[in-house]
Amino acid sequence: MRAFLESGPSGLAAAQRALESGRHRVPRGTVQLLAPIGDPEKVICVGLNYRDHCLEQDLRSPQEPIIFSKFPSAIIGPFDDIIHPEESSVSTPGPPHPTTLCPPPWHVHNLRIRCSVNGRLMQDSSTNQLIFPLPKLIAWVSRFVTLVPGDILLTGTPAGVGLFRKPPVFLKRGDEVQCEIEELGTICNKVV
Repeated sequence: MRAFLESGPSGLAAAQRALESGRHRVPRGTVQLLAPIGDPEKVICVGLNYRDHCLEQDLRSPQEPIIFSKFPSAIIGPFDDIIHPEESSVSTPGPPHPTTLCPPPWHVHNLRIRCSVNGRLMQDSSTNQLIFPLPKLIAWVSRFVTLVPGDILLTGTPAGVGLFRKPPVFLKRGDEVQCEIEELGTICNKVV
């Protein structure tokens, strides 16, 4: 995947031709989908980047992006299990792992984002709630680190975080988490 990303427009054109030819299709049930980028150099996260998430905490929107990182080992596939820690609770902060969005060919400024736990809708928002849209985040982060093909930039989580519900809601073993981004697709992970 990293080589594909590094190939730029020529790689995208080759992928489009392969898709249109239909020759490389296989039934979904015969393959295991992996994380689109399983070995990123960097996983960069943005805190408090959704207006509705700030509101649910009674916090003002930040004046500049709040950046933190995660380890690449946090990346799992779209249907892999979420490993529950032995002696701690895990809140439902939104997608339990990164969901990849790419600027072209999608316009990511008004996509619906939903997260359900065991069929119960927990988060329902839109990327139009982003305080710092993707181009601004890329420019901001690039001031401090060099971004390379395959790096993952997580834009934050919208309102509906389990920790801020009354009473709080935490993931437990057996829960099924389904996350969807309009036009991109749906992932489903079970907590084990």
